[in-house]
Amino acid sequence: MAGYFGGTIDTAGGAITAADQSDAFAAALNPDGTIRWLTLLGADEASTVVPLADGNVLLGGRGELTLAGSQPPPADTQGQSRLFFLELDGAGRHVWSAYSGLPLEMQLGSDGALYVHGSIDGYHVDATPFHGGTLMSYGSPALTYESGVVVKMLIR
Repeated sequence: MAGYFGGTIDTAGGAITAADQSDAFAAALNPDGTIRWLTLLGADEASTVVPLADGNVLLGGRGELTLAGSQPPPADTQGQSRLFFLELDGAGRHVWSAYSGLPLEMQLGSDGALYVHGSIDGYHVDATPFHGGTLMSYGSPALTYESGVVVKMLIR
């Protein structure tokens, strides 16, 4: 599971405190509902979770990650929210992370590929961290058009 909270919350593993007004987290629960692991991400929110067959998990969210091993956010996002994707291993440890303007909705296909889908609203979306280059959503300075997008990614 993934989400975000503010302040301090008590868990079965002890109290955790948000580093900011909103702090993202990811957690894995055992079948009886007890916490197997809980990882604070340091970003504003985490909203998308995709479990992988090897026990790892992919997450999508917004904000600046402060998780050990994560890269710093891009310097210039042209006023857009910082969107991130990351993978945690079966113990909740950072495997990789990247910032991108891609939508956060994702799911695994029956072909084993990861499909990222949703809409983009703006002049361009940076998919460079995933070797996708720039995706365009055309408009004029006065109008911005929302475009639907589906991106197929291979998990290696």
